[in-house]
Amino acid sequence: MPAYVFLLINHVGEPFEAHELDLEDDQKALDHARGLAGRNYPVDVMSAGRRVGHIPTPEWEAEEWLKPHLGPWPLS
Repeated sequence: MPAYVFLLINHVGEPFEAHELDLEDDQKALDHARGLAGRNYPVDVMSAGRRVGHIPTPEWEAEEWLKPHLGPWPLS
């Protein structure tokens, strides 16, 4: 099984935390990275020196109670 490194990327585009796992294939690695992106940081997936994928942060949606306080919605 290949080893995959999952890099959490901060707001200036630098990795600040890494996790390593042995997984069956690239698809399983990307599925795992989607769970990490739920922590509101983009995730780069690397294996054997190559970038397997990049998972962006989920799009933010304001809660209903907050929208009236933000002005016109959706913000543009």
